Amino acid sequence: MKRVVVIARGAVVALQLVLVVVAVLLASSAAPRFNITPLPHLKNAALSGADLATVLGVFLGWHLAGSLAALAWFRRPAFDDARRALAELYVVLIATSLASLHLFVLTIVPFSANFHAFVYLFAPALHVAAFAGFALHRPGAAPTLRARARQVPGRVKGLAASRWTALTCALVVSPGAMAVLYKKSGDFANLVNNIRVTLNHRGDSRWALAEAVPGLTLDQPMDVRFAPGRPTLMFVLERPGRLVRVDLDRDPAREVVLDIADEVGPATVENGALSFALHPEFGRDGSPNAGFVYVYYTHSRPDALNNRLARFDLSAADVGASRLLLVDQGRPPNGFHNGGSVFFDRDGLLYWSCGDFGARHAQRLDQGLGGGVFRIDVDRRGGDVSGPILRQPEDGATAHYFIPRSNPWAGSPDRLGEFLALGLRNPFRVSLDGDDLWVGDVGWDGWEEVTRLRPGDNGQWPYREGPVETIYPRPDEVIGREAPPVHAYAQTAVDRAVIGGVVYRGDRYPALRGRYVFADNNSGIVRALDPAHPERPPEALTRAPFLGQQGITSIHVAPDGSILFTVLGSKAAPSGALLRLGGADDAVTAAADPGPATGGVAGKYEAVCARCHGIDGRGEASLGAGVAPRPDFTDPAWQALRTDDELRRVVLEGGAAAGKSRDMPAWQGFFDDDEMDALIELIRGFSP
Repeated sequence: MKRVVVIARGAVVALQLVLVVVAVLLASSAAPRFNITPLPHLKNAALSGADLATVLGVFLGWHLAGSLAALAWFRRPAFDDARRALAELYVVLIATSLASLHLFVLTIVPFSANFHAFVYLFAPALHVAAFAGFALHRPGAAPTLRARARQVPGRVKGLAASRWTALTCALVVSPGAMAVLYKKSGDFANLVNNIRVTLNHRGDSRWALAEAVPGLTLDQPMDVRFAPGRPTLMFVLERPGRLVRVDLDRDPAREVVLDIADEVGPATVENGALSFALHPEFGRDGSPNAGFVYVYYTHSRPDALNNRLARFDLSAADVGASRLLLVDQGRPPNGFHNGGSVFFDRDGLLYWSCGDFGARHAQRLDQGLGGGVFRIDVDRRGGDVSGPILRQPEDGATAHYFIPRSNPWAGSPDRLGEFLALGLRNPFRVSLDGDDLWVGDVGWDGWEEVTRLRPGDNGQWPYREGPVETIYPRPDEVIGREAPPVHAYAQTAVDRAVIGGVVYRGDRYPALRGRYVFADNNSGIVRALDPAHPERPPEALTRAPFLGQQGITSIHVAPDGSILFTVLGSKAAPSGALLRLGGADDAVTAAADPGPATGGVAGKYEAVCARCHGIDGRGEASLGAGVAPRPDFTDPAWQALRTDDELRRVVLEGGAAAGKSRDMPAWQGFFDDDEMDALIELIRGFSP
């Protein structure tokens, strides 16, 4: 008899799990078609097979745990009577909420509030239907149901006053509340994304990111450039509208040389100062262009938004007053799809990119300067090089430059001759490699794209995204040559905003030579793609410490061959960073690898320690005269004075915490326990 009872109860639990599977499948089918939440329906794509398997596994795990716990507590199966079924309904809601929270925080499955709302709808409804089915098949079902129906209001009233109701309600609203907080708080998004990426991503231990200029404070850095012929004179553009000059030959003090914060206005969403370029003759004695910098930014007001490209003269007595407005493009004031890069090519022509102002705009050349990459001649050379502007954009004005005659649509009065390529959604970062434009085009509903373009190419947005068609129709006549992405990756809860990078042609990282190095702003993950074999998955190198809406904003190659990353940081405090890629494949430091005893930690030492302590560990002796005192790791007297615990503390907690120099940052979280042991072994291994 006992065996029969166990089998019967096991069958009820199995039925409950089947109902969970049915609820998830119904929700995954309904969510892309209908929106039942007050939140914008941002995620239209259905779950992939792998994501659906993850979702089912998480829901089944939590519901199995809940069902077994309830069975042990009540000692009666879920559908035994109305009271037990009502209690089980609470268990269903609690398990559904815990599964949703699990998926939101601990996995990289794209989170759709609409999908989870449907699960909340279907799971309890199926539970109630199952209870009704059991009740109807019992002897004397009709009078029993009527009697039990009369008892329900009282039981509901009793449950409503219990602590279980408060707990259940709090859990039910928590996934939606966290989703809203994730959108509104960059700090919270950074915390969640750090958990997601830490649990689901393993980078190559050979690579790491470290401060490029220790001690330099930056407020939301967006872009970085070096003065032509001056490898130690660096400029950084900050999102609020400030251009900062840093002389690396001196202390890393920031000097604001341009401040247009009042003109930029609120730097929210994708607004702000976005990119800049120094004239190729910047700093050249006797050149009329010696002080010119070209800045791309948004001019934001409560009810209006303009994309602007302007020239400023840093040599002028009043830099702000030297503004020369080249492009003033009005657009819908939603703050999205402003991303763009500004740079010069080897012929001195200026490029910039801008996102679309609306999906259908990206396939037009006669409206506005959006949804593409543009090229102009700011020096107005004329002749065979360039000619006057023939067409003004709608809701905008352009002046003070010529159109290069080599542009594919130059000379047409019906088209904006500035266009070099079209069909792009949000080309947040673009770089030039020879004659190829490499574009990181931020995706919409399911895919992030890396596209290689030539003049006259069409990136296929909005009728295609990544490898798939979208809801938008293909134009009857496609302008230009269609250029599908070289690489596209599916969006996850962390990978959601590609940051275009550079094809590396330097000597500092032999392993990356010829590779396209790019990143994802939301996940912070840095990857390297082989252009010769784009079908191969890119290699994940490392990740930045800030993620979400605080992550990587641009990637550049410094004059010394280093790959640099600007990282936005928080808006609440100047926590932005300029990071340098370092690792065991760095040709400048690879010779210091002490061998297999320390493994990949050698690369981390080279990335974060060698700048101050020297590759050979000799500190100021190896770095040269005039350097602030640094310990000589090769000195036996120093080695004898320092215990392993002291070394561990100063590395993990920073110099100030150990009574040492404040220049020594804390590397807690950068080295795990095994790496810390290996680092101490490396330091102990330095010899005269």
